[in-house]
Amino acid sequence: MSDDIEAQEYNVHENILDSLISRSRKIESIKSLEKCNGADEIIQLDKLVHDLVNSKVENLPCYGSLTKLKELIKLEDEKLISEFFDYCAKLCIEEEKLELMSVVTILLQDFISIPLYKSPVSRLIKRLTYVKVPSKWCEKVEFISKNENLYGYKTHNDVHNPELSIIDRFQTIPQHYTTLCYSPLPGLFSYPEDSSVLNILFPHKISPFAKFIITYSDEVFQPNNASSEIIDSPLFYAIIKFKWRSFACYRIFIQFSLYLAFFAFFTASIITNYMSLHTISAIMGTIRSLHDIRYVIIMYINGRSFTPVTFFMLAKTILPTITIFMGIFEVNHGLLIYFRSITILFLWLSVIAILITFKEIGIITIVIAHICRKILWLFVFLALIVLAASHATVTYSNMMLDYDKTSLTDETRTKFQDLTQYYNSLNAYWSAFLSDYGSWPGDDLSTSIFKVAYSFFTTVIILNLMIALVNNIYSEVLNRAYTEWSVVRAQYIVFTELALMTPSERQNKDYFPWTIFYEVFTEEVERWHKKLEEDNVSISRNKIQLLNEMADKMKDEIIKMEDDDVIKTTMIDKLNELKQLFSKK
Repeated sequence: MSDDIEAQEYNVHENILDSLISRSRKIESIKSLEKCNGADEIIQLDKLVHDLVNSKVENLPCYGSLTKLKELIKLEDEKLISEFFDYCAKLCIEEEKLELMSVVTILLQDFISIPLYKSPVSRLIKRLTYVKVPSKWCEKVEFISKNENLYGYKTHNDVHNPELSIIDRFQTIPQHYTTLCYSPLPGLFSYPEDSSVLNILFPHKISPFAKFIITYSDEVFQPNNASSEIIDSPLFYAIIKFKWRSFACYRIFIQFSLYLAFFAFFTASIITNYMSLHTISAIMGTIRSLHDIRYVIIMYINGRSFTPVTFFMLAKTILPTITIFMGIFEVNHGLLIYFRSITILFLWLSVIAILITFKEIGIITIVIAHICRKILWLFVFLALIVLAASHATVTYSNMMLDYDKTSLTDETRTKFQDLTQYYNSLNAYWSAFLSDYGSWPGDDLSTSIFKVAYSFFTTVIILNLMIALVNNIYSEVLNRAYTEWSVVRAQYIVFTELALMTPSERQNKDYFPWTIFYEVFTEEVERWHKKLEEDNVSISRNKIQLLNEMADKMKDEIIKMEDDDVIKTTMIDKLNELKQLFSKK
């Protein structure tokens, strides 16, 4: 009897998937994904994820689905993908079946890479956010907790028997009601098994999550990018929190400590000029350079193109090493002065870059970076104004010295002589921007008028304009600063996974489970699902309104027809019945 019921379920899956793919008339029907048999469903899901990630799917029921789904993605039919995602979400949420979602997770990057699928991906991620743990896995889904929001676990059994680290004990909050949710994207963090020398040196078989972070575009927060909804979802934040707590935090801390040690040796070698310190710095610098070059190659192999961040990463590691060897071999001292100064600047920038992984410093840095980027053209405009004024001042000073030799005092003449040089003139205008007019002649009427005009322009107009722009940019950027910082932390996490961990460590189920479980404030879960229902109602209303408008247009066209009045009356009555039916829905 149970076999008959199970067969009927698979037939329903098959009919739905077949109906989707048959509309395209381009490929065969997708086979349904059968449920793996086993007493422990979680163990079976873990095994399924393992086989999918390692491409051991030939003997699995999902083999046909995986192949056909790839072909369906290539069709670039937004409507079909939307219906397919709706079916996946229904299986996952209502029927608590995750096998098909395992296939979707493996191919997630293929969906994201097609801009046409932005809307379906966004809708799917919203529906997969705050999905409660099935009662068959964990009876107690709602409970009282002291953990912060989105606190994650590798298994549902750890929820009521947590092993809090020292850091976690300092991050507890007052007791609150929480709901246990999970990530319905099985295999998102799983790495294929590969202990080959090539994969040890340059990991190229990576998890869907690492692939997503490596290949995300710079326009990830733009509305037309399919990645935006994933990056900005609470599910993504929960994943980042879990990975950071599990393994990334203390590894980044160790790396930061080693970097500070290198910084100290490098600075000490410059101050003391001891050859032993130069040697230690050279060894550490060479290792760091090879390490970062290796990571850049890993990024390139896995689809990440070269960006300004890539060149900064190379510069901050290679430049100190070059500078150290220049000091050892006593290269041109004039050149060495500049190299050491620039190197110190890059070393401090590297310290800031690592500290960005911590929330407060990271958000402030991101806001400042956005402000500088937005007002860049204002600085360019101001520089042109200063350059033009400096040029005019140089010309005026030369003319005054040539044609007015009697009325000028010695002090005024000296100041005019200084202003005949472009460098001095630019410095005078920069000082004037800071309300310092000491370099300007005080007893010249034209110069006094010019000072008043310049101070009015810079202080009243430019500074107030800059304050207004900064305020607007700050308000705009602050809303998404946490999201962008989460992406930066995710990049450091992926760096840790690929550059600081071995293939065997990437198979550790404590760090890379088949899914994660996380706590959410119960009130927030209720608000989220209420908003989803309101969005669905709004979408339905928009569709009904569109259908009503189409019916009205058809009615107008029918009235214009010259056919029999009886036929027209019948057609209009049918349209009115349809409109009434839409209104009821």
